[in-house]
Amino acid sequence: MEALQWILSAGTNFLEGIQLSNDLVHLQATLPKARMLICRSEWAKFKDKQLAKLLSHLKDTTYDAEDLLRQLDDQVLRQRIEDADRSRAGQLLSSSLNLAKTYIRGSKARIKETQEKLDKVVAEIEGMLNLMGLMSVEPSQIMPETSSIISAPEVVGRDGERNALIEMLGVMIGREAQRDQVIELLGVPLSRGRRSAGSNGKRATAGSGVASTSRAKQPKGNNGRAGHAEINCKSNVSVIPIVGIGGVGKTTLARYIYNDPRVKNHFGVMIWVCVSDFFDKKRITKEIIESIPGEEINPSYCLNALQIELMERLKMCPKFLLVLDDVWPNANADWEAFYAPLRRGPEGSMILVTTRCPVVATRVTTSNCEPFHLEGLPTDVFWDFFKKCAFGRNDPESYPHLQDIGRSISTRLCGSPLAAKTLGRLLSMRLTEQHWRTIQKSELWELRHEENEILPALQLSYLYLPEERDLLRQRGACVLKMWGLVTWMN
Repeated sequence: MEALQWILSAGTNFLEGIQLSNDLVHLQATLPKARMLICRSEWAKFKDKQLAKLLSHLKDTTYDAEDLLRQLDDQVLRQRIEDADRSRAGQLLSSSLNLAKTYIRGSKARIKETQEKLDKVVAEIEGMLNLMGLMSVEPSQIMPETSSIISAPEVVGRDGERNALIEMLGVMIGREAQRDQVIELLGVPLSRGRRSAGSNGKRATAGSGVASTSRAKQPKGNNGRAGHAEINCKSNVSVIPIVGIGGVGKTTLARYIYNDPRVKNHFGVMIWVCVSDFFDKKRITKEIIESIPGEEINPSYCLNALQIELMERLKMCPKFLLVLDDVWPNANADWEAFYAPLRRGPEGSMILVTTRCPVVATRVTTSNCEPFHLEGLPTDVFWDFFKKCAFGRNDPESYPHLQDIGRSISTRLCGSPLAAKTLGRLLSMRLTEQHWRTIQKSELWELRHEENEILPALQLSYLYLPEERDLLRQRGACVLKMWGLVTWMN
């Protein structure tokens, strides 16, 4: 509407202005579909060079359309600012009006040309994806659901991170005797069993210092969080995010901590919620309520009723540990509204968030904590783990030529346990030099690895799925980028 008013105010013919405005609306409406096709084509492009070319063209055209719409928004804003203190007559004579007329005349052809290009390449890519069976997946929550149950037979190389995080949660490890002695010297009655909620709230801050001694790196200061401390300073419930690339072991570490007897003994209530790629405040709040002792809630409750019920239950609830597993960037906009009823929970309660997105980590972290950056496994630990995955029950020493190739491959995996398991299974399919060399020399290793993207190793595992699983590959290709794992290879 603002754009239409601006177009008409620039002296454009009414019918011509309406048509131009409709063209802009049409272009804007095409962009979500174009972005969705870009996402779905990212994986399939490795199997079809023509699709890769079309994808590049679609990206360029989409960016051009976004730039065009952004320029229009800038023009509208510029005129509004310049004309804010002018009279109507002054507005009609303003320099921005002359610029607007010039811009509108030049934009007509650009809008039409951009729309035609976008429609053409969208139709071509849709056709190719339909042939590949990749348009049948509905845009909904597609990430696999996680639980608190430890599924791995063993967790390797994470003892230091586990202990650091447990202390950040306020659980003292091996220092209970010293704590009791200090309390007695202060003349405070010593309460056996769980510590009071008040002491725990202060421990969380001290825990941040402990984390800095672990191998996981900690960010310095509160850069990029201006005003954030002010928002969260009155919270009883602290939030600590575990942040790291997909497949590095965030969920496994969270499970490891959640099931630790020392943690269970410290918190009166334990809650695990898998958030996934669709941040549904109502669903998450309902699951939290159902994990707190109380009567069964009405399934027809709206979000407001659920949040009121949650606040009432928290008044009678002992301090809790809530794990929110796999939080994605779309949670940022709704985080404060979701967190509001939790912030006044029992003092000393903690929320542990796992996310692959640093922006999410910064958003949810309370002022008395710092994000816990989880890195890959140490080189020696990772190599031992990778050998088990790649050779299975076979003795690696019987394959010295493969060990050299395997070590070369393992150095490219960023210490990711998921990449080791996924690529290890792929290598173990054939313990031949030709098979291992083919994977080692794949051009996919040259792909640039961004923080929030999955590793090239997982792309390789997808491309080398056995041919009899082609249908499964087609159905799953468009979701692999968000999953960060290949579940059907288990």
